[in-house]
Amino acid sequence: MVDGFDSSGTNLITRGGQVKLSTATPQFNRVPQRAITLSAFTIDFPDMLKGYNYYYSQFDNTVPPGTHGEECIVGQKLIGQEWGPPGLGFSAHPLNDIDIGVAVPDGCDYLDVQANITRTTTPVDSAWGSPYYITHDWPIEFDQGAWLQLTDAALTVEHMGGFSRMFWFEIVGGRILLRRKQSVVSVDSNGAATATDGIIGVEYGFVAQASGSPPVIDKVTNPSKGELTPSNANGSGCITVATLNAHSVYTGTFKIVPCCTQGA
Repeated sequence: MVDGFDSSGTNLITRGGQVKLSTATPQFNRVPQRAITLSAFTIDFPDMLKGYNYYYSQFDNTVPPGTHGEECIVGQKLIGQEWGPPGLGFSAHPLNDIDIGVAVPDGCDYLDVQANITRTTTPVDSAWGSPYYITHDWPIEFDQGAWLQLTDAALTVEHMGGFSRMFWFEIVGGRILLRRKQSVVSVDSNGAATATDGIIGVEYGFVAQASGSPPVIDKVTNPSKGELTPSNANGSGCITVATLNAHSVYTGTFKIVPCCTQGA
């Protein structure tokens, strides 16, 4: 290793002819004396827009003769939507920035963040009694109750089947902001659900009754798409409203260290 100065007087550290450190380029330094600890800090993701896919059929039974059956299937799903900071263009479904109340030293433009968090509110379906997504538990993308190093001060907390949720810390105007985003894949140009349009849960209903009697499972026709959609279900018919509450809350401890390109 060789210490020296170039013709401009810039201090250099070189090795093998390569410059390893130069005072001509501002250095990137953590400022541990300005570290921030957030305890019992909560990050809230609100409920999302939902819809359903509906199937109805009517058929004759051979046993007992003279009767017919009706069946319906409702699949709840999250419809296409984008939520995020209004300052980043998400005015339709805003998730407002949260100022954590701390200013960073001049010259700091990066945050080193560690987190130990747990999901304290999990989406739940009030009608079907358990939170599930397709055949899985509601997804979570990290080890709960363990210390994590957040790459770029960000963490994706939920991701599966066309939707995801994430948060990140960012320096804006010298202040540290928490920002959130939740996204659900949209439909294609024909209005059809894409392959990843997420079905959350499925309910099945069946009714057997005498032939000629009026339908028990109400239905109406959607002429614009030539398909059946539910109205008010009766008897053992399927539910026709999205009962899932997709609200999530994460709570934990965050250690945030500002990083600067010049002395603080």
